[in-house]
Amino acid sequence: MKNLKKLFAGLLVATATFGFFGCSSDDEDENLTIEFSESNKTQSSVKITMKAAYKVDGIVYTTDGTEPSARLKDSSTDLELVGTNIEDGGAIDITESCTIKAVGYVFDKTNKKLTYGVVSSYKVTIGTKTNNGTGTVTSNESSYEFKLAKNYSNLYHYYDHSDKTFTYKYGGKDYDNCYYQFQFTWKGTGKGNWYLYVRKVGETNPIKDTDNSTDFIAKGTYTGPCFDKSDGSVTAGTLVLKTVKGNDFGTATVTAGSESSFTLGVTSEKVTTAVNDAK
Repeated sequence: MKNLKKLFAGLLVATATFGFFGCSSDDEDENLTIEFSESNKTQSSVKITMKAAYKVDGIVYTTDGTEPSARLKDSSTDLELVGTNIEDGGAIDITESCTIKAVGYVFDKTNKKLTYGVVSSYKVTIGTKTNNGTGTVTSNESSYEFKLAKNYSNLYHYYDHSDKTFTYKYGGKDYDNCYYQFQFTWKGTGKGNWYLYVRKVGETNPIKDTDNSTDFIAKGTYTGPCFDKSDGSVTAGTLVLKTVKGNDFGTATVTAGSESSFTLGVTSEKVTTAVNDAK
């Protein structure tokens, strides 16, 4: 009987201990995204409203390029927020061109549980746009081998080519020795966004897009498992690229490892479609 009592007491202690340490959690929900909408737009300002995919306790945002975040403090009774906190459905006035990054969160203070979403981004352009039209590529090549240039955990992967450069005609100028670069931004298991840049060999900044408001010339979405690992390593697999409106941009068979690569046809017709679909 004494042994049974000791066993029962031990179970009570273990249960209490597990209950005490197990109730605090800090989890990401890939389905918790932020939608942005514009209103009251003028040449000098615009009102941006941010709405979460489902009901949240708050949204944290930044406009200076840094990543917003919501995490539990060590005490698990309060939050550590990086960015400015607003209510779900709240609006802010923007007077300068910037990229808004925002993340939503739900905080169950009683159970010490925090659920936070993925970081969503929105490009805001203030002022008059100068539309120079879509740039054109002068090249005998339409298919390129893209090699992994750099990656940042599983969030960002950059691929480019250097063996086949081209002349890029844009804004009344000819840019020689140019190449394409893809940026893949992870947004959840098996999915994300892609951005296409034109860069000139030896220069730091890419050539601007059709309205000089962003660095990329085209964008869209991708599906595929290649960038799901949190340590940033690339998994072999297939990426299916779509434009913003869901038109096919291409399918890439990606190899794994630090020398990851894929071959993809990038024609001027594809790029023009992707640019127009994103307008």
